[in-house]
Amino acid sequence: MCIAIQKFLDPAMNQRTAFTTVTICLATLVFLETFTQAQPTSPRPIVSRTGGVPVYSYGEFNVYGVSPTYDPSVVIQAANRNPWRSIRPKKSWEIKSNLLGLTPTRSPSSHAPELEIFHPIHLIDDDPTTYGFAGRPVGDPSITKSWIRIDLPRPMVVSSVGMGGKPPANFEIRAFHWDLWQREVGAGANDEQKRWTTVYQRNQNEPQTPSSPDRVGPAPAGPNVYYEPQTEQRPSGQAITVYRFTPVTTREIWLTASDDFELNALEVYDEAGQNVALISRGCGATVSSTQHLFWVDEATHRGLWQMQYDMGIKWLRLSYYLTPLIWTFVEREPGVYTIDPYLDALVTEACENGMEVTLTLGPPDHKLYQGEPDTIEAFCNYTRFMVNHFRGRVQYYEIFNEFYNQDTYGPGKPGPVEEESSRYARLAVPAAKVIRETDPQAKIALCGPCPLVADFILGALKKGMAEYADVLTWHPYSFPSDTNDDYPPEALDRPRHVWASAEIQTYADAVRYLRKEAAKVGFRGELWANETGAYAIHRSRTSNLIAAKYLARSAILHTSLNVPMFWNETTSLLRPAWQPFFANHGTQMKPSHSYYMLRTLGTVLDSARAEKVSFEIDSKNELLQQHAFSLPQGNKLLAVWIAEPSRKKRLDNYPGMKATMTISADQPEKIVGIDLLNGREQDLAFTVEGSQLVVPSLVIKDYPLLFRLEY
Repeated sequence: MCIAIQKFLDPAMNQRTAFTTVTICLATLVFLETFTQAQPTSPRPIVSRTGGVPVYSYGEFNVYGVSPTYDPSVVIQAANRNPWRSIRPKKSWEIKSNLLGLTPTRSPSSHAPELEIFHPIHLIDDDPTTYGFAGRPVGDPSITKSWIRIDLPRPMVVSSVGMGGKPPANFEIRAFHWDLWQREVGAGANDEQKRWTTVYQRNQNEPQTPSSPDRVGPAPAGPNVYYEPQTEQRPSGQAITVYRFTPVTTREIWLTASDDFELNALEVYDEAGQNVALISRGCGATVSSTQHLFWVDEATHRGLWQMQYDMGIKWLRLSYYLTPLIWTFVEREPGVYTIDPYLDALVTEACENGMEVTLTLGPPDHKLYQGEPDTIEAFCNYTRFMVNHFRGRVQYYEIFNEFYNQDTYGPGKPGPVEEESSRYARLAVPAAKVIRETDPQAKIALCGPCPLVADFILGALKKGMAEYADVLTWHPYSFPSDTNDDYPPEALDRPRHVWASAEIQTYADAVRYLRKEAAKVGFRGELWANETGAYAIHRSRTSNLIAAKYLARSAILHTSLNVPMFWNETTSLLRPAWQPFFANHGTQMKPSHSYYMLRTLGTVLDSARAEKVSFEIDSKNELLQQHAFSLPQGNKLLAVWIAEPSRKKRLDNYPGMKATMTISADQPEKIVGIDLLNGREQDLAFTVEGSQLVVPSLVIKDYPLLFRLEY
């Protein structure tokens, strides 16, 4: 190498200088090679340290290097005075394997095509096929409002506002009188307030005030009184609802509401009846928030993406809903396929950081294609392109997301399972053939119905998918029907599992039933719960702590069943009940109990596999859960908890149950107790009595206590 480098040196350079140059070059190469091997693809900046523990920054999110001590009073073994040790969580690239995954909220991209649909400019682009969106920001709903601001090119006299699409039921229209670029010097808040005029109010909860169709005047004075709007048809067929008021001179029109605006047109009319709210007329549009469902800005999602490697998960499910990789955005013109380059690079980054990437293909329809034959052919072409493009990076392809959702039909109603499983097979089998032909090494996942709809899955297998499916998936959400019900992870939400016989009493029973019945039609592959969540929290707001306890119970339960668990939606600002990982504080978010508990689980479950270990807890509590796992180097892991439902017992302050554990196994060198809530561990006291180990004075909790037997 020295000779090769010397060929490029200046011939006039003396020998000593040349040798020094070569030495520096070689040292630099060695350093860069070492740095490349030691560092992950994306650096994690350390912004602070507390007691020597780093604090990492991921955009606006700050993450403590170990789990916070949420509750220092937690006791695993009474009277145990051994010191606690914080568990150092492993990053994703440091973990060999576990069965923990994530279905991220969205995927960062260079241009966020899924957000273009709801871009504010669509309010004023004179195109009825596009929609603008204004969402209510995070905060107290009695204070925060969604709003749209229309900036006119100059002060103008306007007399009405028209909306097409889905305006909120109740809203207010206000006019701002002055030119923002010519505000009076020294004007204060009181002076500014005088410049605002409320020109229209609508409240559908109040008695309506009738108006004649030709009435143009204002609503009479008084709160919550308005005239009925008028609906007009445009030549395009678009329906516009017009709200008339007394003509007013203004430079800005503001619309505010407690709910979201989702509009395909927002028109502001001058006295001549002409729409002046057009970008072609020099108008501008600004909104309170472009968040829709679980969307936040791109910078936030880029921070969330990097946090995935910190969370200790090994599985990543992409593109289940409205990301740049779904069919709608990849093929915007017939036969023309485009992958967002930024997201494309992130898929590579995820693989380099030790993640197993799975990709959902879909949806099953596209506005460019009509009729089932044309749609199937076009979807197969899209599938072929995607598999070719991601060959070597993506090992699993799921054909559609949630093709069948039992909740569409209601609890206790089976829905057209036979018909829908047949329709799914007609669409999915041709795509599965394409995947197998294009990349024989790739694995095919049958779409996940919601919840575990075994008859749909088995029906699709029998109608052709058994030949191709390597993975069966489902979405085990449990929805309480009222305030008196609760379905924790271990329970089976029977009203929604109408196929389940009386012998199937628990969620684990349902999983075992599916595995057994699928084997009868030749299936020998994997089972995944590839979209799951905070269970009872979906329908009843509860605490971050209860969400974390349910998450931990679900993770251990699924690992015991050899089923990877993918937790859904990293953050959901407009659906906070679906947001287990972060706690809102105004406009800021911080990692919550669930974040740190999942991260600790990722580390302690590294390479864990279900195994039979004989051990007993001296309790007759019917809710007691016991599971055992093998670990590397011959070690064992035991898990114990009480499967209490959250709302009935309010698990924030669960006192625990005292118990003794007896283990029939070879004598380990030590037994380590693991406190998942606080991310710490402690050596436990035990005695040997004949062929048994006795671990006394344990305090069993409503979330998993783990015991590592080290040999």
